[in-house]
Amino acid sequence: MKRTLILLVALFAMQVATAQQEVDFPQLEKVSPWSVSLEGSVYQKSFLSEIHHIGDWKHLVYCPEGSSAILGGIGVDYTFNRANKLSYVLSAGLDL
Repeated sequence: MKRTLILLVALFAMQVATAQQEVDFPQLEKVSPWSVSLEGSVYQKSFLSEIHHIGDWKHLVYCPEGSSAILGGIGVDYTFNRANKLSYVLSAGLDL
């Protein structure tokens, strides 16, 4: 049911965008619809490491440890209806 609803909304939105008659930004018609995108992020990820036994009852305690992560990606994008108010970008990328 959820997938069907998402598909119907996407089809309706695509129809609204492609039915636009006016060109709102004529200067964008000269620009290529293809583009390349570079992405990057730096964050502190954490994970649970060793199990420690505390006290006589041997309670198990997990100790969180942190490590830095630097991630990036590259993608190829194609923009539909780039000269109109509503446009769509189709992107395929590789995350590193």
